[in-house]
Amino acid sequence: MQWVHQMKTPASVLRLMVQKDPGHMDSFGALCELDRMQGQLDLILSLVRMERMQADLTIEDLSLKEVVEAVIDKERRLFAQRDVFPTVGIDASLRVRTDRKWLAFVIEQILHNAVKYSDVGSSIEVGAGESDGSVELSFVDHGIGIRPRDLPRIFDLYFTGSNGRDHDQSSGVGLYVVKRALDELGHEIEVRSEVGHGTRVDIVF
Repeated sequence: MQWVHQMKTPASVLRLMVQKDPGHMDSFGALCELDRMQGQLDLILSLVRMERMQADLTIEDLSLKEVVEAVIDKERRLFAQRDVFPTVGIDASLRVRTDRKWLAFVIEQILHNAVKYSDVGSSIEVGAGESDGSVELSFVDHGIGIRPRDLPRIFDLYFTGSNGRDHDQSSGVGLYVVKRALDELGHEIEVRSEVGHGTRVDIVF
């Protein structure tokens, strides 16, 4: 945890330097890389915090659309860099009881995976609906999909699967923390995928 906090400081300083003096470098590219560094640092810090997650929770009545749109706005450079953009179809009246920070983390990880394994120019559909007292939040991408043999193990710590090895972009940590966080919050997650056609992730509140 000490190392993570030390690394977050230079990342923040570099970001300010680029923003104040963009004329001497490719500021967009540099900021994208800083976003990536920051994301990895936050991921490892979240992994460490899992051991004390219950002490870190603040359960609130939240607008699902508001939380999703805030994450999408935060990650706008990622979408522009890969030319993969989400569309949101969530009714403003849908509300869920959960922790804002941890739900935002879960949404970030799912969107990052969707972008990472999607073709340039494709889309990600984010939607939600209510049925039998539950609210379901869905993410549908049209990327490379997950091989059937890998699907049962995607939530295992450090498991990268065929996609992670082929594309060298997976740490095997993100989905593990996502599953742990959702378990602690009392929410469910289901992943369905077809190779060559994409992946659907559903979170049930």
